[in-house]
Amino acid sequence: MSYGVVAYGTDSKVTFHSNYSSVVYAGQMSVPSGVSPVQPTYTGDHHLALSSSLRDSNYDMGWITQYEITLDVDYMVPFYCPDHDNQDVAIMDIINEGTKWVVNLLFSGTSSQAPDVYAFAPLTELPSSSVTLSDYGIAVYDSGSNLVFTDNKRPLRVDDVVTISHSNSIKTNSKGTCGTSGHSTNTCHVDFTPNQSSTISGSTTNSSSKLYSIVPSAYGGLAYTNSASGTSSCGLFGLISRPWAWSYKSWASFRGVVRHPRNTTNHIAGWEGDFGGAAHQYVQGDCGFSGFLGALIGAFLAVFTGGAALLVISGALAGFVIAGLTTSTTPSLKAYDTDETFDTSNSAKLMITDKTYYGIS
Repeated sequence: MSYGVVAYGTDSKVTFHSNYSSVVYAGQMSVPSGVSPVQPTYTGDHHLALSSSLRDSNYDMGWITQYEITLDVDYMVPFYCPDHDNQDVAIMDIINEGTKWVVNLLFSGTSSQAPDVYAFAPLTELPSSSVTLSDYGIAVYDSGSNLVFTDNKRPLRVDDVVTISHSNSIKTNSKGTCGTSGHSTNTCHVDFTPNQSSTISGSTTNSSSKLYSIVPSAYGGLAYTNSASGTSSCGLFGLISRPWAWSYKSWASFRGVVRHPRNTTNHIAGWEGDFGGAAHQYVQGDCGFSGFLGALIGAFLAVFTGGAALLVISGALAGFVIAGLTTSTTPSLKAYDTDETFDTSNSAKLMITDKTYYGIS
């Protein structure tokens, strides 16, 4: 630069530069009116109910919630503060709708334990009403008379940057078995609880005041299927046979999440369920007939495998910003036919800062 101001901190890093706008704390994001944390599950044809305890014990489901803030800026960086120690969190996506910014987030724990989320944005794009200059201190403007730094609004201080990668598999141990009875009703659920994770060490000690920003792209799912068919005796003296068949399918989709054990410098990249479902169908033919009349066994599988997300978007996710969810969050909200993972080769950068630096209580 041929003119302007550059200032360095005690760590020899640039504190502000008059050619570039500072990224500053812009406010806490809030949950939109009418939105509550949800655990979407399949409720279509032949579904098996997933109780709250089953969602936790067998499907390892977290809670999906949404935050918003009004900011007329070109970009916004969200940071979350976990509600408690060892909480799994994933920023699922960041959506800009005009002057509104929306964050969809997945978290572990109970529905009342959602993390707090804070927005950081360029100082030069914030309205003057949100920036108060005092009668003393420093204010730096660029050549276009845009405020790029003021010591009244501290710039984003990144204490650590850690590269996070997720494992190529979600679960390697047994899921168990289901659907072998052949009865017309079934309440069995296999175990989709993940057992794969990666531990990455940083240089900053985690604490209750730390803020984290990362948008993992890793997602995937687990699936289980079982079926059988046969005949049973019927008619006078059991001399005639009746055909029967059943089919069972269940699945869970997962997001790559990160947790930050307090009083350590470690970050654990694991998996958390964001959608689950199970279905069982039993059909029985007429006595003396060799085939089935009506729908064929397993026909329902092809129906909800491709459209499972559409069934829950309008129901469980009512009140959410639908445009964002259908374009960004849907890829993981699906039924899986086989165990799969995606984007595990794409690492993500975790940024860490501390809310006390910005006067956030």
